[in-house]
Amino acid sequence: MRRWQVAAAALVGTVAILASSGVAMADGHDHGGNHALLCTGGDVSPGSYDALVVAGTCFIPSGTVKVDGNLVIRPGALLDATTPGSFPTPGLPGTLKVGGNVFVQRGAVLILGCGFSLTSGPLTLCSGSTLAKDRVDGNITAVGALAVVVHEVTVEGNISIIGGGGGPAIADLNGRGEHPPGCYLVHGPAPWSMDPVFSHSPVYSTVEGASIEGNLVMIGIQTCWLGATVNQVGGNVIALRNQTGDPDGNEIAGNAVGGNMVCFSNSPAAQVGDSHHGPNTVAGRALGECAPPLSTLVQKTRDRDDD
Repeated sequence: MRRWQVAAAALVGTVAILASSGVAMADGHDHGGNHALLCTGGDVSPGSYDALVVAGTCFIPSGTVKVDGNLVIRPGALLDATTPGSFPTPGLPGTLKVGGNVFVQRGAVLILGCGFSLTSGPLTLCSGSTLAKDRVDGNITAVGALAVVVHEVTVEGNISIIGGGGGPAIADLNGRGEHPPGCYLVHGPAPWSMDPVFSHSPVYSTVEGASIEGNLVMIGIQTCWLGATVNQVGGNVIALRNQTGDPDGNEIAGNAVGGNMVCFSNSPAAQVGDSHHGPNTVAGRALGECAPPLSTLVQKTRDRDDD
């Protein structure tokens, strides 16, 4: 078994153990002190929680939600921490800070951060804001998730997306060959379709504009479109065996990578696409589809003592 396969199996085991743990949850709105919260639907009110489990379609529309421990999104659930729950009310989204890890389970959806490409109309107030910077002190781990959409988030650990996706559905607009194959008319299933912002769009996953201290790993995802753009990655970027229905998918561009960048067996091959972000800059080795000219190799700078 290859190393990444062993790692994926370990991640699955970790998620399974966490999901089956008998943690007592409070399904209420008392925010006088820390407690574990189970959200079965609706808005998560601002406050501090020991842990947060999402078991329905949940939003963080305003204020700051601080989770001291782990955030778990159960199978078939959705957490949108980017857009206001009462869409299309103008305003900035809430802020989510997680002290532990984020686990996105099979068929679940995570929408996290603040980015212009997520929003339109009055919600473009989100663009460039310093008021709504989500943060995860641990890892974001998704195994078999339906979608993971992360914009402008600080992650102290790794982001790992293993398998899942909405499927590489390919549609021909109106069935008359008027446009090249893509995902034009393919609307996503629940829980993706339960979010008003995404209910009329195909399923996709992306990590964009994030600051990641560890690694960014995307393996075996099958979806309409997949992207990894303009991220600051302290470790490695690994993209293996991802398949998108959109020929513009597997867009990996403009990333600054402190380690290595490894891209193999993606369909279509990793590319800059129409992102206009240019090549990646890599301090280590750039291999496979991410080799030059898709990436530019840069020399690491060494910290020196002043004495």
